[in-house]
Amino acid sequence: LIVSRILEWFIGLVFAVSFVGKVVNVDQLLDLIVRYGFPQFSFLAPIIVVVEALCAICLILGVYPRIFAVVTGVMVICFTGAYFYASTFEGITDCGCFGNLVENVPARLTYLRNAALLIACGIVFISLPKGYNKNSNTKWILIAILMAAAIYEAGHTYKAAPRYKEAHPLYNKSVKETVIGNYLDTDRDSVYCIYIYSYSCVTCTDGINNVKEYDEAGVVDRIIGMTVTEDKDSIVHKAFGISFDEIYVGTGLQGFVTNIPAFLYVKDDTIRYVIEGSVPAAYNFRRHYLEN
Repeated sequence: LIVSRILEWFIGLVFAVSFVGKVVNVDQLLDLIVRYGFPQFSFLAPIIVVVEALCAICLILGVYPRIFAVVTGVMVICFTGAYFYASTFEGITDCGCFGNLVENVPARLTYLRNAALLIACGIVFISLPKGYNKNSNTKWILIAILMAAAIYEAGHTYKAAPRYKEAHPLYNKSVKETVIGNYLDTDRDSVYCIYIYSYSCVTCTDGINNVKEYDEAGVVDRIIGMTVTEDKDSIVHKAFGISFDEIYVGTGLQGFVTNIPAFLYVKDDTIRYVIEGSVPAAYNFRRHYLEN
């Protein structure tokens, strides 16, 4: 039982770190699922975060460890399969399992970690007798409090509808007919990426490298940044090597753009796509939007 308890803590702590890394920006997980090549499952982002929290809490407290060993084992298998597909067919190199807490983990270490988690789950399930449980009213109260906090934070960092097409007020409108036209003139023969963002928004600055890919990959002819804050001392410019044109708009787009970062794809002087809350990589945008 001592070995099982240690392994329960090990699995629980790994899932706790994974939860913390994701819950601070659930939209980033949503975008990761899209970049993995599964845009139809992006709605699962907040659910994954909440289930990770539940597994971590129950395993650390020893509540129904056999059941949650099975749940975590199934999740690890699903995550491993998704990562294998994404790394093989979508060019993903970093699994993003821990959000921004741990980045650029080599594929070999990702597979070794997942294998260790699966072995630990198996040992916990096999070594404990059926029906084993160490719950108490105090533990259930603690679980309820922690889960309420987890659900609140997941909802706080998740935008319910970060992607728009026909429903968005800017969709399929001529640039000149929208508020965007107050700040720039577009050429009908050129294709544009208009990136609306704030320098103080972590998700926005994380998306800068994705935006730069659109020019490098030939998806657009020109990138234009529209910023709602100013970059004092050019700190962000230096850190991310921003070379595309920028226009400071302040609060001028309020009421037209709900969530930032916002990405507008403009072709034939018309806004063809609007994506709010995150920016897909150029390869995935071409594959899942332009080619479909």
